[in-house]
Amino acid sequence: MLFPALVAAGTPLPSFLQAWCAQDSGVRHLPVPATASKSTGDPLLDAILAGGPTNSLAERIQQARSTLDAPRGQSGATPLVAAAMTDNRSAARLLLQAGAKVDAPDRDGVTPLHCSLMSHSLGVTCQLLKAGASLPDARSNPDLLPMVALAGNFDGAAAMIRWLLERGYDIDARTPDDETALIVAAGMGNRTLVALLIAHGADTAIRNAAGYSAADAARLAGHGELAREIQRQQAKRPRQPQRVQ
Repeated sequence: MLFPALVAAGTPLPSFLQAWCAQDSGVRHLPVPATASKSTGDPLLDAILAGGPTNSLAERIQQARSTLDAPRGQSGATPLVAAAMTDNRSAARLLLQAGAKVDAPDRDGVTPLHCSLMSHSLGVTCQLLKAGASLPDARSNPDLLPMVALAGNFDGAAAMIRWLLERGYDIDARTPDDETALIVAAGMGNRTLVALLIAHGADTAIRNAAGYSAADAARLAGHGELAREIQRQQAKRPRQPQRVQ
């Protein structure tokens, strides 16, 4: 993966995102991804991924203070990227306090913020943004918006996507499977996010690689009322003239 082009940090977070981050400040830890469930070959990364006791983790971080930003172990992750991968907020806090650089990339060029957004680690995302992390460039990372829409924290996903839209991300950007944020949100049953995306002009007629629209995704996932609401919103929009091939 190429190093993502970065949007410079420094812009204060909008009040709606600050409010969500403040209410979601509790300590938690996501399950370790299957790809990281085995030892990485690095004790510090293993401790972060496992979400071990804070005291022992703090000691390991202090011992590795001079190399905190270096890719480590078989995965090539940095400690802060490992914390972002599993929403390990305690680890992220300790690493930032110890001087870890907020934008230091892993071996594949992925920054902690990019990783936290792709991993739905919205708590660590808040920590990184408050520490001044730079946002990956929208044009270089078109699938970031649909990936954030997969977050199980519906309010958090809506707040993050609202912010990403304000930072220039394409509302109809697609994954390699042609999934848009609206299609993903509809399939997840995230009514708050669906309403936000439609209000901001998301195209309700786009279909993914399997031929399903957002309304189809909602209906297939058992969200019948949401599917009907998407169809009602689509019916309100003026028909676009067909392009001559």
